[in-house]
Amino acid sequence: MGLGDLIAKARAEVEAVEPVVLDVEFAGELVRVSFLPLLGFDWSTLTTTHPPRVGSTFDRNVGYNVDAVTAAYPRDKITANGEPVTRQEVGEDGQVVTVDEWADLVRHLSSPNLKNIATVLWGVNQMEPAKRLADVGKASAGEAPKK
Repeated sequence: MGLGDLIAKARAEVEAVEPVVLDVEFAGELVRVSFLPLLGFDWSTLTTTHPPRVGSTFDRNVGYNVDAVTAAYPRDKITANGEPVTRQEVGEDGQVVTVDEWADLVRHLSSPNLKNIATVLWGVNQMEPAKRLADVGKASAGEAPKK
């Protein structure tokens, strides 16, 4: 398969990926938050622009500021209860403004919920691609990939 065919296959795989869903508690209710993974380059850029905080074991273990990455995750890759996390409103002056509900949600989440989201984001953007890499390596070495 040529490189162009592989690029087309990769694009199709990105478009077909299912979001990872996580239920979080917010204001006494369960909110179903869905996340789509980023392309590797985009994930790398996001994590390198938010370096680990001094003294944070969790940050040091993954190599980036988990709370900042959660807050900065691209809004087009997130839904809450099936709805986009940003919306357009007309302000008092008649200007259209974007309301960033994700920023408000993240600001008001409990620490356990933030950690769960950070773990999901790491899983879909770091762990799952690493598993696929390992499976491809095993397949090319003649082993059947584990599921």
